[in-house]
Amino acid sequence: KIIILYAPSWRNARTPTSFFPFDDFDLDNLITIIEKYKVQILLRPHPNDLLVFPQIEDYLENLANSSRFIEIADTNIFQDMFSLLPFVDCLITDYSATYHDYLLSEKPMWFIPYDHNEYKEQNGFLYDYLNLLPGPHLESFAGFIDELKNLCEGIDTYSENRQKLCDMVHQYKDGNSSERVFNLISSLLKKQ
Repeated sequence: KIIILYAPSWRNARTPTSFFPFDDFDLDNLITIIEKYKVQILLRPHPNDLLVFPQIEDYLENLANSSRFIEIADTNIFQDMFSLLPFVDCLITDYSATYHDYLLSEKPMWFIPYDHNEYKEQNGFLYDYLNLLPGPHLESFAGFIDELKNLCEGIDTYSENRQKLCDMVHQYKDGNSSERVFNLISSLLKKQ
C-alpha cells in the first residue's frame, strides 16, 4: 500500500483551493487506478479554507465517499500534519512550506501550482520556484496518472532535484537540531 498526502496551500482567502484542478479530471479513472495499486490518498485541506469556503468540505466529502482509498485527513483527524509525514510515501502540494520539511525524507513529491502567476504576484517566492521544483509540475490529469503509475512502479526521476533543493534549504540534516537549540540557549543564559 502506498500513502499519498495531498496538502495544498492556503491562498489567503482570495479564492478557494482547488483539489485536482485539471480540465481532464476523471474521478472514475482515478478510482480504478488507486484501487488497482492500493494507493491511499489523504486529502488535507488547509483549516482556513474550510472556515472561509465551506463548499470545499462538500467537494472533499464527495471524493472520499467515492472510494475507500480516498480519505479526508483534516485537523479533526490529524491535528499536527508533521506527525503524519513520516508515514507518507509521496506528498502532493503547490507552494506549502511543508515540502521543505518533507525534503528531509528524500521521498517523492509532486506539485500542482495551477495558479502560479497569481500566487507569485500576491505572495512572491524566495527563489525561482518553477526552476527548482523537486518534483513534477502537474498540469493535467493525464500527467497526474503517469506520475501515479511511476510511483507505484518505483520510478523516481527527481531525487537529484530534491537533493539540490534540500542542500539549499537545510543547513543541518543530522537530527541534532534540538541539541543545537539547547546549546544555544545555554550559552545565551551563561552570558547574562
